[in-house]
Amino acid sequence: MFYAQQSRKDSLRILRDTARVNYLDLSFYLKTSRFRFDCEDSTYDQLRFFDPAIKQNIVNSSLGNLGTAIQQAYFQSQRREGFDLGGRAFEIYWFTPQNTRYYFTLRPYTKIAYFLGMGSEQMLDVMHTQRITKDLQLGIQYYHINSTGFYQRQDAVHHNFRFFGRYQTPNKRYKLLINYNHNEFAVMESGGLKNDSNFIFNGLIASGGIVVPNSNRKTYPVMLDSAMNRWSNNSVAVIHSYSFQRKATDSLQQQDERPLFTLMHRLQYENRENRFRDGRPNISYYPQVLYDSTLSRHRIFLNDVQNEFRAILSLRKKYKSNSPFYAGIRHQYVDVKNTVGFNRGDTLEYDSVMLNQHWHNLNVLGGIRLDITNKILIEAEGTYYFAGYNLNDFHVGGAIEYNSSDSAKVQHHIRAFISYAQFQPAYMFRFFRSNHYEWSNTFSPQRELRAGLHYRVPQWKLEVEFNSYLLNNYMYFDVAALPVQFGNVNTVFTLALRKRFRAWKFFFDNQYIGQYSSSQIIRIPLFIGRFSFYFESYLFKKALFMNIGFDLWYNTPVKANAYNPVTAQFYLQNDQTTGNYPFLDIFLNARIKTVQIYVRLRNVNQRFPAIPYYYTPHYPLQDRSIQFGISWNFYN
Repeated sequence: MFYAQQSRKDSLRILRDTARVNYLDLSFYLKTSRFRFDCEDSTYDQLRFFDPAIKQNIVNSSLGNLGTAIQQAYFQSQRREGFDLGGRAFEIYWFTPQNTRYYFTLRPYTKIAYFLGMGSEQMLDVMHTQRITKDLQLGIQYYHINSTGFYQRQDAVHHNFRFFGRYQTPNKRYKLLINYNHNEFAVMESGGLKNDSNFIFNGLIASGGIVVPNSNRKTYPVMLDSAMNRWSNNSVAVIHSYSFQRKATDSLQQQDERPLFTLMHRLQYENRENRFRDGRPNISYYPQVLYDSTLSRHRIFLNDVQNEFRAILSLRKKYKSNSPFYAGIRHQYVDVKNTVGFNRGDTLEYDSVMLNQHWHNLNVLGGIRLDITNKILIEAEGTYYFAGYNLNDFHVGGAIEYNSSDSAKVQHHIRAFISYAQFQPAYMFRFFRSNHYEWSNTFSPQRELRAGLHYRVPQWKLEVEFNSYLLNNYMYFDVAALPVQFGNVNTVFTLALRKRFRAWKFFFDNQYIGQYSSSQIIRIPLFIGRFSFYFESYLFKKALFMNIGFDLWYNTPVKANAYNPVTAQFYLQNDQTTGNYPFLDIFLNARIKTVQIYVRLRNVNQRFPAIPYYYTPHYPLQDRSIQFGISWNFYN
């Protein structure tokens, strides 16, 4: 979420500190062709929030184990740029070209983090980057999750790898960014508990309805005993540009570092595969059997190639020298194949191609950035698709931003924005084939009007964001787990607040979200909150820095969406209400030089109050358990 934002400073001043870790502002580069760097958030008291889902959102509808499917409880737009395959349940774990960070460090930098918890919960994150030459920096990152969970068939194994590089010529005319990402996930699917009463009454329900006490969660029966989802993905992206600099008007005048005209090219390739397999299908769990009662297997393959050219022109003569205009054209080739598996004989499995489709997306894009003064910025951008899957899709948006000067004692940052978009529903809403579900749909384009305000004051540790959405033709999965379009207009409002207070060495960190939806097709908690209280101080002649405290998590009751393992989608349900359970965690963080350690006791108040602790129906969350983590940064 927006909480992790850092106040932006002048790039040269940021880079003076050799211990600082800085990364490229990619959005700024794509709009201006200039390298500008932000300082990476090194707040050590956030180490305990190592789960990728919790890093971005306070509360998510999860399946009760690290690395499994999640749906964000904080409302998010369904719009994606260009072709959208669909399937959001695992996207928060992906390494992608868009979330790659291109680092700038004056010394080699290595980060090693390891986390261990009960339920065989493990996570490893290793990253190294260094400057090979003055103008070339390379890096690699490996991320691994291995967690079996507290219940049967919650196992999740993730492998993520990325390589990234950044280069510019000494005269700064030519710039190059390159990255490669690999993602490999294997996640067992349980279908949830067969009998929720086992969890509610903390035991097994014997014949006659008698409860036999049993707190061993691994013995609780689940709906599926052999289902699994596998995801595989590779992507590579190259972005490079050549700039024509302004000529100095005076022999003593320095060359303007802001180019007059830039040509930029972006090439990106991605392949993706999702494989679902159930070797012993539970026919009573699935709604129907379309092809084979002894085997359920389907695959979805995606190949995506994008080529984009854009030109960037500085408007220095009429406006400030920081004001560029850009325009471009993008081609996207998409090929999608959906197969369904059958048994032939005792051991032979055969795949039949049910769908094989491809499109050529073509769109134009443009934008302008006007620095009216040193404090006021206006931006506008737009895109229109004139061919392909996304034919007649468009997006227009604008923003105005105010930033106090760096010399101000209290720096106010205000950004107001508005956008309107029309876009095609994701592919999986329209086309899908499997042993238990299949559809071919024609839906109208979705429309979204969004407006909002973001306000931040770093000195006050205050951040506020408001969003309003008007949604037409919204897509969702109904109670039968089938795709449906809501033809009426739906309104959603969200208000997020973060404020940290300090009293001597005591800190109160508050993060709250309020939400409202005018329709029951969007099931979101009315209130989400995390309140953290901790004591923080140096010890042992400032050799050790530590804090100790607790986190309290809460969201109001909601009929949260259920999860469908076959499609890896969340869908509406009306049987079970989740939430209304306060999670209490106690933690200790410590830092010795560049080593950070944390210990957390999770769900301290287990079963108090006596309310089942679910986020997703039939998937209880973790019991009381201990987590440990260590992170070590090397600057050499």
